[in-house]
Amino acid sequence: MFKLSTFACRVAFLLLAGLIVSGCASSNKKNVRIPARTDSPRDWYRNSFSDEDSQRKAQYRDRILLQDRASNYVVGSDDVLSIYIYEWAVQEEEEDFKLRVSKTGNIAMPGIGIISVGGLTAEQIQAKLKQELQNRQLIQSPRIAVEVTEYRTRKVAVVGEFKNPGLFALTLNAVHVSELIALAGGPSLDASPYLLITQTKEDGEKYTREVDLEQLFAERKTDGDILVADGDILYLPTQPKVAVYGNVSRPGVIPFDKDLTLQQAIALAGGTSRLTDKSNLRVLRNSNTSTFPVNLNRVEGGKRDDPLLADGDVIIAPLDEQKNFLLKTYQMIRGFVAVGYGVGLN
Repeated sequence: MFKLSTFACRVAFLLLAGLIVSGCASSNKKNVRIPARTDSPRDWYRNSFSDEDSQRKAQYRDRILLQDRASNYVVGSDDVLSIYIYEWAVQEEEEDFKLRVSKTGNIAMPGIGIISVGGLTAEQIQAKLKQELQNRQLIQSPRIAVEVTEYRTRKVAVVGEFKNPGLFALTLNAVHVSELIALAGGPSLDASPYLLITQTKEDGEKYTREVDLEQLFAERKTDGDILVADGDILYLPTQPKVAVYGNVSRPGVIPFDKDLTLQQAIALAGGTSRLTDKSNLRVLRNSNTSTFPVNLNRVEGGKRDDPLLADGDVIIAPLDEQKNFLLKTYQMIRGFVAVGYGVGLN
């Protein structure tokens, strides 16, 4: 029985040595380099401007919007005005008037008639009505209050991965991105960290700008809190993802970031095991139509660059069948030795 146990131990030792040798030998497999990613999110902003002239026009638009925001709201079609004339209220003729601005920018004011108010602020409308009442000798020194009660003229579409997306009416001529994000309830759990904003230049050409939400809120970099105005579209895509399957600790889907590498993705999935065939990892790209083998041993050893991943990549960490067979055989022999040793003692 002792001789059998000694023989089994030698066999187990040889199998264990085989595990080590097979691991070293497998690292010499040929490795194919993954092509460079072509759809980096950071390029969205740069590619949205065709030339320097377009960039200057966008910057000019920002300056104009900043001036517009500082000024009072300009009334437009479909806005609703509340007009209060103190003298008429005292006479109980009418407490106040709720008047909607027509498509042509006019209101029908009782006692006066058609008044053009499009393009005017509430203060300017107030002065105009006061002048009309005096010219018509209806009231000598009228006291008037004008307020915009419904803002319908300027709208911004907020779509995508927001908690409450929709079409939002602006109460100012221009608002900051952070204000609209708050109105939309903030990003959802599946939201991308990059917000895309489609705007229109003076010549009617549209362009897209990118806002890094992490920098805007977590790092409080206010230079990304750009102004948006009527007709702009805020689109928050779904968070890009990559999948890691196979012989890793926590297989599944993980969030994709613009700088995510293969090693980082493997680490987020809990890392590989001793039975992973690290010399033969596969990266599936373009809806699994392209497959690229990667030798992770060479990456970890610094013999090749850690490849950048792309949105939608699927990483397969296969089981090393040779190692698995040797390990199971080793465990089986150890079991036999333990049983035989126990029988011998009895």
